[in-house]
Amino acid sequence: MAAFYRDGERYALDTERSVVRFALHNLGLPTLKGTLRPRSGEVVVGPESIVRAADFHMDADSIDIHGNHATNEIIRWLFGDDRNPVVTFTTTWARPIGHETVELEGTLKMHGAEHLLSLRSRTGLWEPHQTSGALWHKSDAHGVLDRKTWDSRHAIQREIANLLLGHDLHLSAEFFAGPKTSTPVG
Repeated sequence: MAAFYRDGERYALDTERSVVRFALHNLGLPTLKGTLRPRSGEVVVGPESIVRAADFHMDADSIDIHGNHATNEIIRWLFGDDRNPVVTFTTTWARPIGHETVELEGTLKMHGAEHLLSLRSRTGLWEPHQTSGALWHKSDAHGVLDRKTWDSRHAIQREIANLLLGHDLHLSAEFFAGPKTSTPVG
């Protein structure tokens, strides 16, 4: 029997409609908000329409800052740099929490270092695509990464970022995956 987090139908992530939002918080208040765009990914959906796994890759350069913040070098290297241009989340384990929520545990890899990150996802829904009419699974997931635990090799950058940008990184992903067919994609 397959592990819970791999037991379901596999669907490719729709990178045009999916988005990852982030907010950096300092003392509980958001100090910087923006988005990153997934460039590829896969979502495993169980028979109850709950996401059981979500693996995705984002270009660090796809960062889009919201509000009146200047997108200078500090913000550009927030999620990646020339040596590590991709941010990756890989599900390593999942478990149901009640009837409508799943906790996805995985590794968030950025700047070449891996960080443990737990995401929570509620039951998704199947909705028709506006132009094709095919069914696509829509879901979301959210979690918080304590930025003080970031890789010690970036200690100077980490301290500057903590002072300027905050301590907690709140992530919220909206996934569109599919289309639903008689056979799984993947």
